[in-house]
Order: sequence, then C-alpha cells, then structure tokens
Amino acid sequence: MRRHIGKPLRQSFEQRLRKIYGSVEPDDDAEVPDTMCVFRVDAGERVIFVSLQLHRTQDAFTVEIAWAPDDKYPAFARLGGPPDRPTDQARFRIRQLWEGTGSDKWWEINLPPTMPKAELKERIEAVLNGALERVEKEALPFALSRATPPA
Repeated sequence: MRRHIGKPLRQSFEQRLRKIYGSVEPDDDAEVPDTMCVFRVDAGERVIFVSLQLHRTQDAFTVEIAWAPDDKYPAFARLGGPPDRPTDQARFRIRQLWEGTGSDKWWEINLPPTMPKAELKERIEAVLNGALERVEKEALPFALSRATPPA
C-alpha cells in the first residue's frame, strides 16, 4: 500500500475502534509484519484482538479477529476460518464470516494517482466505514460467542 494512504488509514482505523469500543490499545508486543497493526479490545471477560493488515503491493486492506487464552495476540496461530464451536484460541479474517472460509478478499481503496488530502481522507473513511461496521455488528459479537473464557 502506498505510504500516503496507509498512514491515514491506520490512524482512522484506530480512532474509529476507540469511538466504537472505548477501551482499545495498540498491542505493541504482538509479533507481526510491519504491514499489520494489532489492537486489544477489552470486551469484558475476554480480550479480543482486531488487526488491520495492509496489502504490500496494492491499495487494499483486510481485518482479522483473534483471541487466545493468555490474552496475548496469537501471532503464530494458524490463520484459519471462523471457528464453528467455542474455542480458547482463534485467528481469522472477518470477510470469511459472510463470504466463506475459502475467501480471501480484501477491501480495495481505488484512488487516482493524485488526489487532494481532504478528498483522500473522505475516500479512506468511506471504505473503512464498511469494514468497521462489519467488525462492530458481526465479527466482534461472533468472536465473543466463540471465545471461551480464560481459565
């Protein structure tokens, strides 16, 4: 992803997560590639991780949900599909909730080569709104229904 798109996308993603959930912190200890940022969402009795993954070569992103029994980001857990029953650890891309586990589609930010900064931010926000609405209304409730409480 081009830097002038990635930086405002990351900032908007974090701001919107905070607005939706309040208790959100970047997880600086997560061992992830530099194209990914992980946020801890305190969801009551569980910590759920919401991650923004930027595409390396295209202006696109995807969002992952994860949890683990020790409330540490499960970086080395297999990236699989959404679990079909309660489990203590999982990591999956949220689009698989409605497009099936074989799907790996990303949200694309289709922009012309040059665009005024204000217009760029509006375009990013429009695409991000769709993704975060799915996180709020589908992915996080799903995660909470499948994440078994820590022992």
